[in-house]
Amino acid sequence: MTKLSAPRFWQSQFHPLALALWPIGKIYQIVTQIRIQNAKNVPDARVPVICIGNATAGGTGKTPLVQDIVARLQTMGRVPHILLRGYGGLMETATRVDSGVHDALDVGDEALLHAAIAPTWVGRDRYASACAAIAAGADILVMDDGLQNTSIRPSARWLVVDSAQGFANGYGIPAGPLRENPTHALARVDAVILVGNGNFAPRTDKPILRVSIGTDENSLTALQGKLIYAFAGIGQPERLRAGLIAAGLDVVGARSFPDHHTYSAGEIAALRRRAKLLGAELVTTQKDFVRLSPHLRAEIIPVDVKVGWNDPGRLQEILEKSAAFAG
Repeated sequence: MTKLSAPRFWQSQFHPLALALWPIGKIYQIVTQIRIQNAKNVPDARVPVICIGNATAGGTGKTPLVQDIVARLQTMGRVPHILLRGYGGLMETATRVDSGVHDALDVGDEALLHAAIAPTWVGRDRYASACAAIAAGADILVMDDGLQNTSIRPSARWLVVDSAQGFANGYGIPAGPLRENPTHALARVDAVILVGNGNFAPRTDKPILRVSIGTDENSLTALQGKLIYAFAGIGQPERLRAGLIAAGLDVVGARSFPDHHTYSAGEIAALRRRAKLLGAELVTTQKDFVRLSPHLRAEIIPVDVKVGWNDPGRLQEILEKSAAFAG
């Protein structure tokens, strides 16, 4: 399943299409707010639940952030499990991801990446997944996305925002990228994570952390001195090309696909032909790589991402507080 790329007019308040769709976007935000405010008897899990989500549609880098937080919790001696919907996957009921059984069509690409570092559960009902995870030994849960979900009550909410794009034109879906009013989102969260080096910063009294997401140098060793043709179908596919160039690699071409794109054999064949014509190695992200059928992965090199926090000490304080607070 392929998620459409964010429309360019989402960045403009005065684009004719954005203005035409503004009433629908406003209704979308109001309905979301009412749904959240009127949610009654939302169940608490018996362990802390940290929700790492956003107020906008599109990629903000939540996947590597979730994995970084989970790794930190493991270092603290905790037993974290990961909960997510499993975008594009087929599983409706609570299902533990097994990379030996499931593929991206079953559970989504993020779930496969998460399952490599911690037990991961997908399913529409986050509370049902939480119960299954706790029964399997989890003593803390990390939700990838789900800030607007009302099937479970998180004990801590972290809002992820792209510091270059912010809240874009400030309109609700489909006039803009907003899932909910940013003011309401900021009022409900415990911390804000700004991704990247942009200048956007929300007005809030909540703790703000800055983080960079780049390409892991260790995964680039085999690419030194070689020409590279890159492709990616993630929230912001240009990040791959920029990260490779920033690492000093020679990127001779790149192609972007929509977020969560399911690659066909024909598309991969075309990418191979283009790379061969340029005398280049074919490179993609780990998130794209896990979506490829095994027979399509040959001679495609996946690269990892690296997460860097501007204030690791402050992050640890917030994480310890979030991990200790239950209910």
